[in-house]
Amino acid sequence: ILYSGYRPFCMHLILGLQNFMMITETDKRIILKLQTKGRATYAELASQLGYSASTISKRIDRLVESKTIHIRALPNPFKMGLKANALIAVKCDSFKIDHICNQLKDNIYINNIHTIFGRFDILTIVCFPSWELLHSFINKELFAIQGVEQAETYFIKDIKKRYQGLFEESEPLMPSELKSIDYKLIEALVQDGRVHVKELARKFDSNVSTISRRISYLLNEEIIKICAVPNPGKLGYSSNATMVLDVEADRVNDICQTLDISPELHTIMTMIKGNVLIVGIHERNNERLYHFIKEKILCINGVRRTETFIRAEIKKRYYGWFMENPKEYLKSM
Repeated sequence: ILYSGYRPFCMHLILGLQNFMMITETDKRIILKLQTKGRATYAELASQLGYSASTISKRIDRLVESKTIHIRALPNPFKMGLKANALIAVKCDSFKIDHICNQLKDNIYINNIHTIFGRFDILTIVCFPSWELLHSFINKELFAIQGVEQAETYFIKDIKKRYQGLFEESEPLMPSELKSIDYKLIEALVQDGRVHVKELARKFDSNVSTISRRISYLLNEEIIKICAVPNPGKLGYSSNATMVLDVEADRVNDICQTLDISPELHTIMTMIKGNVLIVGIHERNNERLYHFIKEKILCINGVRRTETFIRAEIKKRYYGWFMENPKEYLKSM
């Protein structure tokens, strides 16, 4: 369920661009276009925006090199049959945190890895094809990593706010038929969404027409979307937190609707345990983060207790947390 009161978090970022770094109006327009079509050619963008292709090329290079945006493929976990999702908080030997993160990075079912301050040291989101594989990972693989001392798992029921504007909602979402080359292409496009088809053909010992056809299939079937993912830290949003909310079970939907209005919240998830919500927040600094939590979350009727994890570093971000509805952006221009 996605609520109509949603105001895209990415719009919140774009509005603050010029307060943090030298981002021009042209840069903002380019970002918005790339949110819609990340593989648009320089000529296409030049025609749409009224600039030369060389100007567009230079500006995109600057945005990418400065890590203001990353143009990448964002896989649709539902279309890929990844139905068992969880957020896992891990307590570690403090001298083994980097080692543990490095061990987790290569697992394709682990989408996000953050180091955090709080009761735990690492926060990760995982998406597995089945609950059996998810439980096997937790019980056999995670605790086999040297330095892992404790883990707390929150099994995700619904993502109320995260994929808005990314993939169309449909009931039910059935996994698509994927070939081995599709998985290779997805992995490559996650790293660089604008990589040329000729380079991919050479890398995977295939031909250009096959690569182009498979990429078109992945896009048309909404198995992936290729677009610009803004980096909040580069745009002045340096304080990031994940909160676990213990709420009254009969007020979950009302609380989600109330939270959904706030652009500072980029993620809202309900858990299988019906009285728990998990939300992700970005703010400009810790002081603003503190006041937002105090004034916009703790006062909500039905929120009983909270736990806050402050993000330290992003170790892996696969799907991207900062997507918005591109159509809303374009309407505002």
